[in-house]
Amino acid sequence: MKQENLKLFKLGWLEKLTLTPVWQPASFWLPILFWLVYKSLQFNPLTEIILGFSWGIFVWSLTEYLLHRFIFHYQAKSSFGKKVVFILHDNHHQIADDPLRGLFPIMPAAVIGYLYFFGFKLLWGVELSFPMTAGFVFGYLTYDYLHFSFHHYNFSWNWWKSLRAKHLRHHTRENHGYGVSNPFWDIVLGTKK
Repeated sequence: MKQENLKLFKLGWLEKLTLTPVWQPASFWLPILFWLVYKSLQFNPLTEIILGFSWGIFVWSLTEYLLHRFIFHYQAKSSFGKKVVFILHDNHHQIADDPLRGLFPIMPAAVIGYLYFFGFKLLWGVELSFPMTAGFVFGYLTYDYLHFSFHHYNFSWNWWKSLRAKHLRHHTRENHGYGVSNPFWDIVLGTKK
């Protein structure tokens, strides 16, 4: 299917929300990331910031894996369920090289980010929620741009080539390789091939 023929929604304004130019995630999330780091410095000693930031990256890596494996690749039975899965992720498997559909749209990413910030705040308090959310956002941006690069660039770095090869194998055999930015959870949970 040609990328210009793929429409997820009939309503133009809703369709526009599903298209993500390459500059958009960074321009939206980097100011938030810097604000979270600034707030972290106001509330926490450096060791807690580093630990919270690292924990946020770790939580992101698990979130990335779980979303990709169990939500984006959910085997829906109903036509409504299949449409939802198509909108969330299957469209990417049909037109993986579409530069406007290679990054996660801002609106659902912002909802997920807010829910995690709120969850971190409830579980660990307001002070630690800032560095943890900063790590989560950093992990998300790393994932988003790594994923985009796998479909649009050809870098010569060995670590990048290895991750890219794993991800492109996922596009041909979808029952493995759910961790896009790293293979950790695929190894731990037995979905690495």
